Amino acid sequence: MGKRGDGHLYKRGPFWWIKYFVDGTPRFESTRTVDEADARHNLRERLVEVRKGIVGAGRVDRVRVNALLDDLVAYYELSNPKSVEDFARPFVKKHLRPFFGNLRVPHR
Repeated sequence: MGKRGDGHLYKRGPFWWIKYFVDGTPRFESTRTVDEADARHNLRERLVEVRKGIVGAGRVDRVRVNALLDDLVAYYELSNPKSVEDFARPFVKKHLRPFFGNLRVPHR
């Protein structure tokens, strides 16, 4: 990439892989691409996420919609308790969780 600490790009089999550090811990990821330019772009995006603090103790791509729905209900409980029983809990339980609950949250 460039100067030290900017991550590393390497080929493993047909695919390009990236190595970068989060809080001193190395992270290795497949870019799932055979194109070096796409792999460099992927590494740059990941480094930006690290600098912004988006990537930390848990990986972004492992967050599920269920976790976000829990946060939504908690927000309604704090900000407007009446709307929790009228809107948030029934709507989330009946419509959102069954369909979206186990999906991963996209991070790009």
